[in-house]
Amino acid sequence: MSNVQQDTGAAPARRRIDPTLAAIVIGAVILIGAGLVAIPLAARRPPALAPETTPAGVVQRFYQAAYAGDYVAAQGYLDAKARAELSAADLQQQLDPQLRQSQMRVVDTTIHDGNATVRVSITHFQSGGPFGSNEWTEERTVLLTREGDAWKITGGPFYLPPKP
Repeated sequence: MSNVQQDTGAAPARRRIDPTLAAIVIGAVILIGAGLVAIPLAARRPPALAPETTPAGVVQRFYQAAYAGDYVAAQGYLDAKARAELSAADLQQQLDPQLRQSQMRVVDTTIHDGNATVRVSITHFQSGGPFGSNEWTEERTVLLTREGDAWKITGGPFYLPPKP
């Protein structure tokens, strides 16, 4: 008995890949790649805003301006009395700490004659801590009134100090 292998001269047989399996694997890779591309694109898309002629649209734009740090624009959504009593700097001082790492969405709107109430939900995000990130949601009521043809915010997301 000899431990020497004999060369038969035939080339070793190559394993053939099943075309169905290959198609499934390629399809899965394409879907995963498309998903990885779509997630950041969807996250960058700004939320749809209600028309600016509606109470919800005014509230959304007020918060959008405040989130962007444009408190002069945010102040423009306030009624005449609130604008006279609350400067853009005062508005920033009140809202800036509340809006850091948060997200606002309109819950519902109630309109009665020339007044409106918009309930908003503000979700705050805080990272770190011994148990990881922290998240909590609070609801606020924003009051609006008609001023000419436009809705203006009269109260809710800010505090008007009493006159001495």
